[in-house]
Formats: sequence, structure tokens, C-alpha cells
Amino acid sequence: MGPLAAAAVDAPLVEITPFYGYRLGGELEDSDVDDAAAYGLRVGYNLDDHGQVEVIYSIQRTRLEGSGDIFTPAGDVRFDLDVETWQVGGTYTWGPPRAPARGVIGVSAGINVFDPDTPEVDGDSRFAFSLYAGSRLRLSRFAVLRLQAGWISSWLDSDGEVLCADSRCVVAGDSEFFNQVELSAGVGFGF
Repeated sequence: MGPLAAAAVDAPLVEITPFYGYRLGGELEDSDVDDAAAYGLRVGYNLDDHGQVEVIYSIQRTRLEGSGDIFTPAGDVRFDLDVETWQVGGTYTWGPPRAPARGVIGVSAGINVFDPDTPEVDGDSRFAFSLYAGSRLRLSRFAVLRLQAGWISSWLDSDGEVLCADSRCVVAGDSEFFNQVELSAGVGFGF
């Protein structure tokens, strides 16, 4: 058996990783997104022992709260809000392929979907990108534990309007980016 055939047997081509974590942050002009759990799925295609292309979906079920100014008292719940992230990206994993622990860094881009749980406000979708880093801990030939920290940023238009209905906006301001940090863990299965 040649080296290419051996590599093909050793490394799975596709990896599916359900994950669970916690998302922190997310501020708009007069409102804050409450820190809350996030969960999702990563589907990756291994290009070689170090590179992978990924499709990522995650959702955070949270709520929008007042940030503490005179019109939006701190902790005043405005409405429940789902923040969905749909992205495509790539990772680089370093270290020997059979090592028990390897480092991973990645970047992805796509959209964040802001879906308010109120009929008075329309949802919105915005361009988003992520930077992330973590570890891949080998559990078996076809399973890894992936621990990761990431930064997710959505670009808002120049006037900062988001979550608007008709000509009225629930959240508007001069913010240009909506930033969150996500800490997650998942078990990936290779095929």
C-alpha cells in the first residue's frame, strides 16, 4: 500500500461536529443581548492532514434588554431574540496528525439572522464573519473533542439600523459592528 492510500485510510474525509457553548456580549445603541447558551453543527471536509473547509450553523436563544439609559432601564426585557449564524470557512490544524492534542485556528464568513419573537418587529440578516481558535483532542481514530473560543462580528449598515418594522426601529444607533464571543465544546465524528 502506497503513502497516498495509507493517508486516505487514516484520515476521514468528512467530519460532523455537534457543539454546545455559551455566547457573550452583543451591544446595540440602547440595548444589550443577554448572554446565553448557543448550540449548533459544524460539517467539515478535510483537504489534507492540516486543512479543512467547514459549513457552520449555530443559534443563540436570548433576549434583548435595555442597557440602562433613561429610556431603556437596565434589565428591562424588550423581547426574546434568536441570533442564528450561517457561515462557511476554513481551518488550519497544526501538529502531527496522530498526536493526542492539536491546535486549530479558523476564519469563516456568512450571515447572522436576528429573529425577534414579537410581531411588532421584523427580523433582519447581516453579513457576519468569525475568527476562532482552539484544540482538537483525539478520542479515537474517528472521533475528536473540539474545544474552541471564537469572535463573531456582524456588520451593521452605517446608520446602525437593525430590527426595524415599517419606518420605526426598535434598535437604531451609530454602531457599525455587533460583536459576540462564543466558547464551545463538541465531539466530531469522521467518516
